Amino acid sequence: MNLYVDEHYELSSTIITGCETGILAFCGVGNMLYGMQIDEFKKSFNGDSSIVFIKDLHRSWWNNGCIQSLIAKAVNHLKENGTKRVYAIGNSMGASGALLASHLREDITRVYAFVPQADPYLDPRWNEYTDTILNIKWHNFANLDFNSDVHIFMGTQGPDLMQSELFEKAGHELRIVEGANHNAAQLLKERQEYTSIINDFLR
Repeated sequence: MNLYVDEHYELSSTIITGCETGILAFCGVGNMLYGMQIDEFKKSFNGDSSIVFIKDLHRSWWNNGCIQSLIAKAVNHLKENGTKRVYAIGNSMGASGALLASHLREDITRVYAFVPQADPYLDPRWNEYTDTILNIKWHNFANLDFNSDVHIFMGTQGPDLMQSELFEKAGHELRIVEGANHNAAQLLKERQEYTSIINDFLR
């Protein structure tokens, strides 16, 4: 169902009646789908968890508007529908959003962040979007304090190595996906390792 939309963000949800597990699914830029943002991770949970999908419509890395209020709206929606435990997950820009959620709230049990940007402004791949952000509130996601059990998945190739170094410099332990670049989640699926990882996420 469509839950909320403004000029910056969009929330939609899939609620499973009687389910005590709720997930905040932060969506990415959508470059692999010709710029179209989809409800990411929708197929990962087999209909056994309520999910709120969070889209940053202008790819601001969660700097536009008031992301604190938006996340609160998403969490409250889950709890009003029976959720007892809230988790957060994301890929790329969405992963940075999931990390930010852990920083802003103390009631998120676990975060799985696949190839997040520690600092997107240092990476020219995202200049099309980051150059248009006027009010940068969230700059280096690696330097945030997290309130959850956080797992950061990074590859071993490509431009994300710079992001990995920033996370490691900030003292975060990484879960390395050998041979991956920005496609770590997809590679885990191809290796048939993804399902067990998602099961661990909700343990």
